Amino acid sequence: ADVLFELFLPLMCEQRAKALEHFAGKIEFHLAGDAPHVWNVTGRERPWVQRGSVEDPDVQITLSQRLVEAIVRGEEPDLEAAMNSGEISVTGDPKVLAAFELSMQEATGLLGAMIKR
Repeated sequence: ADVLFELFLPLMCEQRAKALEHFAGKIEFHLAGDAPHVWNVTGRERPWVQRGSVEDPDVQITLSQRLVEAIVRGEEPDLEAAMNSGEISVTGDPKVLAAFELSMQEATGLLGAMIKR
């Protein structure tokens, strides 16, 4: 999970820095499992990705440890199956999630696959 949230995601956010300066949302990523962790992506100011929760997140995305490991290995999981099995869940304001997806539109790879659903 550290590879995804502390290396890949921050690099993708830096690639889209101008767009994230205009993104006003707060998104929390929860890693479920034996050692749960939380990271957040907050627009406007750097650093874009930080460990820990934020007050009143607009969107919460919960991912299973197995799903994160698969993403880090470069697999492209079936997101519909992952949603149906509970390996990924998304709650919150869909408009904020859509705005984040637009902000990250040119960044390809893992994050794009995670938020397409």
